[in-house]
Order: sequence, then C-alpha cells, then structure tokens
Amino acid sequence: MSHKVLFLPVLALCAAMAMMSCAKGKPAGQTGGSIPANPGKAKADFGMAVAEGTPAESVQNGTPVMPGTEYTAGAEGTARVYIFTRITTEATNTIYHRFSRLIPTLTGNGIWQEVSTVELQIKSTNAKTWTYVDASAGSWRADVLAPDKKTVMQGYIFNVKGTSAEKVNPLIGKTNKAKVTLTDAKLCESVDKGKPVNDALAFSLNGESMRVYFWGSFTCDTPPAAVALRWSRLATSVDGTHDYVIHHYSDVAVKGKVWPTYYWINVSEGQWKVDVLGTDGVSVMRSFDFTVSKVQ
Repeated sequence: MSHKVLFLPVLALCAAMAMMSCAKGKPAGQTGGSIPANPGKAKADFGMAVAEGTPAESVQNGTPVMPGTEYTAGAEGTARVYIFTRITTEATNTIYHRFSRLIPTLTGNGIWQEVSTVELQIKSTNAKTWTYVDASAGSWRADVLAPDKKTVMQGYIFNVKGTSAEKVNPLIGKTNKAKVTLTDAKLCESVDKGKPVNDALAFSLNGESMRVYFWGSFTCDTPPAAVALRWSRLATSVDGTHDYVIHHYSDVAVKGKVWPTYYWINVSEGQWKVDVLGTDGVSVMRSFDFTVSKVQ
C-alpha cells in the first residue's frame, strides 16, 4: 500500500460535479455502518467545508478523471485509487485523508480498520487537493477529516475487485459426516508430552508476541474427520465500534476414535477469542475468551 499527496490553489470554481457521500459502492452483507460525516461541525468550528470531491482513477491538471466507486486490481494485486477534494476555508489550515478497509467480523457487521492517514496543508481559501492509495481487493473508505483529525467532513466508499486475502474457513465446501465431540479442552502456555502446561485465560506477554496453545481431546465415531479452530482478536473501527476480527484458522485433523491434539498461534497484546468449530464449519462446540497483557 502506498499513497501520495498533491494540492494546488483554485483561482476559479470548477465545473459542477456530483458529490458522493457514503452510500454508493457499499458491499452486500458486512457494511461497517454508515459514515458519521458532520460537515456542519467542520464549518462551525474550523470555517471550512468540502465543496466537491470524489474517488477517481486519476487526477490531471487538477481535475478528477473517471470518477466512480468500482475499480479492478491489476497483476500486482492492487488498484491505484485517487481521492480528490476541493476545500473552501476562511484561513489556511490542515486537513487529513484517512483510508480504511472493511474487515469482516464475527457478528457480520464488519468494521472499518484504518490503513493510513495523510496530512494535507490547505494554503488557499479555495484549494484542490488529492491523494492516492494502492488498494488491495475489498471495500475501502476514504474520510476527509477536519483539522482536529476527528471530525469527518465527507466520506467516500469504493470497491476494488480482485483476489481477496481474507482468512478462509478450511471446512467450507467439504463433506464431513462423522460425529465429532470435544470432551476436554484448555488454553495453555505450552504442551509437554501431550499434556497442557499452565492452562489459563489470561497470559502475560514479554515483547511483541507470544505463543498460546489450544489443547483438546476429541472423540469421533468414524475417523478420520476434520474440525477447526477460529482465532479472533477484538479490534476497534475508525468510528469507535468494537468487534472480533478473524485472525487465523487452524485445520484440526481428528484421526482416531479418541484423539488428543494441540495447536498454537502467535498472539499480540489484546482481547482474543477461539471457537472450536464442528465438522460443518459453522456450529461452535466450545469458545474461550482470553486476554494477552504486556508485563509492566
């Protein structure tokens, strides 16, 4: 992902252009909610407004080229999308372009997770400014922020078609008729000779990451079979909402009628959740909520 910043003063008003607020380009299903734009606050507190703006394929001579909300990733896996805005202001000031990507969540709502924020100096009372982002496949949002870096003056949503890098449930699409039962399970710091060591739901972290182990014992009527572990971390959207984002799937092979096994992942500081999914990849046999805290 990369971005670039450009701006120039406007000596005369540009030709009228349709402003896109936030509804166009939203994906079906997970939407992340509406954009909480508050242009009135920006005008009252900072004396500035977004006079016009749009996503576009490029900007030439201060004019957006092929504005729209749908783009296609190239061979490198990204699409370069420009965000053009014309700002009117009572005095020179600073604004920001914040780029966020829609991340699927366990609740199905999705959250807008910040990717980058670019500072822009507005040096005239009527200025054109634009940035671009090399966006991977998925749904994206660009917010024009006021000088307080909080107030959303205007927001735009656009989609990039291509191969998504989202985590994929390994059980989806598989036929698995075996009956698998989870008879015992623990989260722990390690596993020694097949036994869990220091089981807990709160872990202390030295450094940036650590291993957390899942240990479980399964029974299966007609092995082999497969279940899965879904590891998720609580994340915060740019709008302040919270939800669990899928971090990793562990594909669990149950190879005997009685089958103890264990898996681990590297986790960072935060609130985590692991769900033990049944053979259908949907039903949850057991869930663990756990925390990872840095040692002070």
